Amino acid sequence: MSSWPDIALGDVATLVRGISYNTPDLADVGEGRPFITLKCFEKGGGFRLDGLKGFRSRADASYVVKPGDLLIANTDLTREASVVGVPAIVPQELYGSRPVISMDVSLVRVENTKADTRFIAHALALPRSRTFMKDNSAGSTVLHLKVGQVPRLQIPFPPRGVQARIAEVLDTADEAIWSAQRLIAKLEHAKDGLLHDLLTRGIHETGRLRHPKLDADQFSEGPLGLLPRSWRICDIGSMCSLVADCPHTTPIFRDEGTLVARTTNIRDGRFILEGASYVDEQEYRERILRAEPQSGDLIFTREAPVGEAFVVPPWMRICLGQRVMLLRPAPKILDSVYMLSQIYSGFVSARISVLTAGTTNPHLNVSEVRKFLIPVPPIGEQQSIARIVSEFDAEINLRTDELRKFRLLRQGLMDDLLTGRVRVGASV
Repeated sequence: MSSWPDIALGDVATLVRGISYNTPDLADVGEGRPFITLKCFEKGGGFRLDGLKGFRSRADASYVVKPGDLLIANTDLTREASVVGVPAIVPQELYGSRPVISMDVSLVRVENTKADTRFIAHALALPRSRTFMKDNSAGSTVLHLKVGQVPRLQIPFPPRGVQARIAEVLDTADEAIWSAQRLIAKLEHAKDGLLHDLLTRGIHETGRLRHPKLDADQFSEGPLGLLPRSWRICDIGSMCSLVADCPHTTPIFRDEGTLVARTTNIRDGRFILEGASYVDEQEYRERILRAEPQSGDLIFTREAPVGEAFVVPPWMRICLGQRVMLLRPAPKILDSVYMLSQIYSGFVSARISVLTAGTTNPHLNVSEVRKFLIPVPPIGEQQSIARIVSEFDAEINLRTDELRKFRLLRQGLMDDLLTGRVRVGASV
């Protein structure tokens, strides 16, 4: 409950919906003006540069983002990653390129004499504002914001100088979040580049990456292209001691108990505990009749989405949900982390793209996964590759944990400052 008086958003701002577009108008961001899409929005509020496209057509000036403009998302990416109504302010570095907004985005132009734009952005990220946005959206599978209702949104409204001071404090927290995101993106980019080389060239006996020219005698051309001669080409089925599909039933979920591996919790090689589901002991026993996940097993999503996976850690007790399968690498011939790397960055990833291209509901059968071919170095070399990958992952996980803490800190500050529970002086 806010101790500040409330005011309707429409009393201090006007909304402009974005422009519709034809697919040929869009290109990589390097071509044309920056085109702001739904993928530019953080779930909790904020802007992502990696969501930009390039816009090559002319656009009416009313759709061009100006310095100080605030944006909100008109539509959801998915129900699981809801961004409908989420606010974002465009980074200053983009203003010179005169970015354009898509029809899935609206401009919120705040009258600067009445309110502080950045304060309004933070107010739109409050839980009560998010609830209003969802309550004023429609759609069975994807939510679409009723933009005409947004001016009715009630937001806390302290004096103008206090708004600026609150925004200043919260902007500091946002900058810490933004810096952490940039560092994580750099680490992931570096990892992806190194992975390509590790998974196609491997590690020389001296500890360096092999070079196709300097070490030409160690390479040969095969069904998967130019690879080290010492590597075999094998299908996943022959390299695993167990390949098992999930039970074809929907679990009865509980608020506590034993974890369930659901596709919504498997992303980027990790199992996300936030929002995880559980089953009771009886349900767990029924769901492990085909296979009981063990440390070192891979759990792989074969539908909704296809191709996500993670390695079961030693501490985890978990059973399979729907649309996932279990892969148990034979320990003396296939390393779990090496195999996970092949799924995300190697030949398995490429094969998945071929099999699912052009399908509206992409999915894989267990038999298809068994037949996936991967290059298999000697186990010692696999483990060396896995160590390098694990070091990158450890650093990324550390930075990701820091980012999570920054976000929690920001949420606490929002609750205290935007409700007036903790007061700050006016900005001078």
